[in-house]
Amino acid sequence: MLTSALRKLLPGSDYVIVNSGYGFESDQHRMSTALAADSRAFTAADPNLIYSEVIPLSLNDPRSAWRLWAGFPNSRFDNNMDVQSVREFELAGYAAVALVTLLALACWYAIGRTMTMQVEAAETLERRVEQRTAQIQHLATHDILTGLPNRGLLADTMDEALRSLRDDEKLAVHCVDLDRFKPVNDTLGHPVGDELLGAVAKRLKHHAGETAMVARIGGDEFVILQLLLDGDDEAGVLASRVIHALSDEFSIQGHKINIGGSIGIAVFPDDGQSSETLIRNADLALYKAKMEGRGTCRSFEPGMDARLQERRQLESELALGVKKEQFVLHYQPLHDAKTSQLTGFEALVRWNHPRLGLLPPSEFIQLAEETGAIDALGEWIMRRACADAVKWPLPVKVAVNLSPAQFKQQGLSLQVAAALAASGLLPSRLELEITESVLLANNENTLNTLYSLRDLGISIAMDDFGTGYSSLSYLRSFPFNRIKIDRSFVSLMCESSESRAIVKAVAELGTTLGMTTTAEGVETEDQYRLVKENGCTDVQGWYFGRPMPVSELHALFDQPEALTA
Repeated sequence: MLTSALRKLLPGSDYVIVNSGYGFESDQHRMSTALAADSRAFTAADPNLIYSEVIPLSLNDPRSAWRLWAGFPNSRFDNNMDVQSVREFELAGYAAVALVTLLALACWYAIGRTMTMQVEAAETLERRVEQRTAQIQHLATHDILTGLPNRGLLADTMDEALRSLRDDEKLAVHCVDLDRFKPVNDTLGHPVGDELLGAVAKRLKHHAGETAMVARIGGDEFVILQLLLDGDDEAGVLASRVIHALSDEFSIQGHKINIGGSIGIAVFPDDGQSSETLIRNADLALYKAKMEGRGTCRSFEPGMDARLQERRQLESELALGVKKEQFVLHYQPLHDAKTSQLTGFEALVRWNHPRLGLLPPSEFIQLAEETGAIDALGEWIMRRACADAVKWPLPVKVAVNLSPAQFKQQGLSLQVAAALAASGLLPSRLELEITESVLLANNENTLNTLYSLRDLGISIAMDDFGTGYSSLSYLRSFPFNRIKIDRSFVSLMCESSESRAIVKAVAELGTTLGMTTTAEGVETEDQYRLVKENGCTDVQGWYFGRPMPVSELHALFDQPEALTA
C-alpha cells in the first residue's frame, strides 16, 4: 500500500523504499540504468550522482525504520545549461581552491624561506661583526707589518707580568735595534725593507723561545720580554743568541742583505719598577751599545741618562747649526801617483760647535742622516765647495761626498747645477764621490740621477771601493770616472801580499775600464811606493797632507814647488 501511494506521489522511477529491519527494497528493478546498480545498499547518498539523498519516513512502525532513497541520474542534466554552469562553476571553484592552496603553499614557503634567509643573514652578519671586531681588536694591539704585539700591548703585558712576579723572579727587557736597516730602505726601497722587517720578526720569535714575548715598537726597533728564572745571566745568553741570529745573511727579493743588531738590557727590579722605566733604561743601554760599535749588547748602568740627554741636545743643536751655517770645510789634497803633482782636493765638513769645539763628520753625519738635516747640510757643502774651488788655479778640481740619503731627493741634480751656476765653477772641475750603498738598490731613480749629473759634465767617483758586497757588478751598472780604493787595503800593503794583489787587481781593472784609481790612506813613503808600483794613478793620505782650512790652501798655490809632495 505504501509503494502504491509513493508511485502516485513520485511518478518517476528514481527512488527505492528501504527497510533494513524487514530486508525490504521496493521497486529496485524499476530504477533507471543511469543510477548505480548498488548505491551502498540505498542506506547513504551516492557521491557519484548529482543528487541523491536518504529521507527518513515518519511511519508508525515500532519494529523498524522506513527510509526513502531518491536520486537523479546524471544523464538527466547533461544538456541542461544551468546544471552545466553549476558544474563549470564548481570546477572553477575547485581549480580556484587548488590555485589558492598552491599560492598559499608557495607564499608559506616563500615566507618560511625568507625567514630562514633572514635568520641565516643575521647569523652571517653576526659572525662577520664578530670577526671584524676581532680583527679590529687585533689591529689595535698588534703591528700590521710583522703581526707582533705593538707598544700598547707590550706595556699592558709588562704591567700584568710585573704584578704577578714572585719575590724571587725577575724580568729582563731587551731593546733590539737593527744596525744597518736605514741604508736598506734608502737604497733597496721600502718594499724590501718591509719584507726584511717581517723576516727579522720571525727570526726573533724563533730564537726568543716560547716563554718570551717579542714586540715591535716602531721602525726597526723591537723589544723582547724574558722571564728570568735562573739569574741575570739568562738575559746575556738570550741577547748573544739574538745578535748572532741577526748577523746571519737575509735573502730578500734576490738581494743578499747583512744588517746585524744591537741590544740594550734592563732588569726588574734592579733597573726599574715600572714598564716605562724599564723600557727607557733598556733604550739607554741600547744607545751605548750602538755608540760602542754596534753588533753588541750592553746592560743598563746609572749615568746613561746623561749621555742620552746629550744626544738629544746635539740633535736640536744640529738643526740650529745648519740654519746658522756653523760648519766649515777642510780640504785634503789629491796627487798624481807618478808625478806627485797636485790634482785636486776632497772637501771634508767640520762642525764648528759653539759648545764642543770643532767636530769631525763621524760625530754628526749619521745624526744628520737620521734627522733629515743632511739635505740642507749637503746643499750648503755643495755651494761652499764650488764657491771655494772656483778661486783655485786651473785645473785643480774639488771632490764632494754625497750621502745615500741625498739621493732620495728628486731634485739633487738641479741642486748641483744651481751650485755650479751660482759659483761659476766649470762642471769638469767638480767630482762627486758616492759609496757602494748608493747603488745597492740599482733602482731607476738613482741611476737617472747619476746620469743627469754626468750629463752636466761632472765626474763621478766610487768611494771606499772593496768594502761592499758586489763591487764589480756596480762598476758594470754605471760608468764611473774614478775608483777610490779603501784605506783598509792600502794600510796593509807593506805586510800583506794579499792586500797588494787586491790593489793591483783593482788598478788594472780601472785601466781596462778607462777609470782612474786613487789609493786612499797613504801615510808612509813605502805605501806610496807600493801603490805607484801596483798601478794606481792617484794618491791621497796624510803622507801628502792632512785636511786643512781653505785659508791655508792659498799658501800652496803661491808656492808652485809646494804643489808636489
